Amino acid sequence: MLCCTMLCFMCLAQQEYALNHLDIQAQSDSTGTFSFFVAGHTYGSLNQSVFPAASILAHVDKLNADSASFLMLLGDSYKKADSIHILNFKRCFIDKLKIPAFNALGNHEGYTSKGIDFQLYHDVFGVKPYFYFEHQNNLFVVLDSEQSIVQKDKASDFSENQTAFLHALMHPKIKDQQFQNAFFFVHRPLHLKQQALFFEQLKPLLRVLNEQNISVYTFSGDMAAQTTDLYAVKDTIFNLTYVHTHITDGPDDKMLKVQVSHDGSVQLLPISLTFQTPLSINQYTEVMSAENTSSSIIQKIKRRLFDRSFLQGAFFAFILCLTVYTCSKFFVK
Repeated sequence: MLCCTMLCFMCLAQQEYALNHLDIQAQSDSTGTFSFFVAGHTYGSLNQSVFPAASILAHVDKLNADSASFLMLLGDSYKKADSIHILNFKRCFIDKLKIPAFNALGNHEGYTSKGIDFQLYHDVFGVKPYFYFEHQNNLFVVLDSEQSIVQKDKASDFSENQTAFLHALMHPKIKDQQFQNAFFFVHRPLHLKQQALFFEQLKPLLRVLNEQNISVYTFSGDMAAQTTDLYAVKDTIFNLTYVHTHITDGPDDKMLKVQVSHDGSVQLLPISLTFQTPLSINQYTEVMSAENTSSSIIQKIKRRLFDRSFLQGAFFAFILCLTVYTCSKFFVK
């Protein structure tokens, strides 16, 4: 009776956190292996489209046909926080999925013409900004790097509520239960310089995980902070693997499939969204911060220069300047 009650509680918790309010099915193969998908920045590029990236929309059937337990999104799921972008994302992508879809808030989930406001996101999806759930002896933690933070001298810090949430995870949840792995999902990369304060508050939790010999994986999906669209780097001090993945709606778009075996070993499998043959994850190890490397700044400028919206704006600005210049010459004469 107790087991049934706990199972029902976990299903309700998962439904509460999933964007499509589905629960995770206990799917695993004959060896006890289960898997899940991870995708970041699914709106793609800064163009005129009001839909998610075509590369991810083209794979809805593949996502549904796979045996994966769920899909984890890493924020910036749509471009603007208005009804047309949010509802197109929901109707054309989320509502078509047959597996639960979770999301780590990105800044674009609250991006409006008047500033940052996450109210419409909460009204449409009704999910919490940070939460955790368990699945087959593994811990999954979704953090909020956007809404439930406070700014201190240009650095991000957890709000009191999110800090209390993390402390509640440490005691007694992690110490009283044997987890094989802990997976953290957050929009902004935790290891970059600008997230140092944010990362410091996670260190006590990471130490507790280390004491329990639990392997830790953190996933991020903020395209603005990275020029590399996919990488996995190991931090041996904390037995921690940093993983980043984002979609640009381009020819190299990828998502990840994460396979977890019965003994807790984890495989990160790149999946091409454009039907190319991806490399193994070991080939994606380059980490670049947009604030700290000149090459990444150049790449960011290139992306902006070749963006259609930018080119259209530059063209109209040129026409306007030419018109003003011509008129000024005419009236001077």
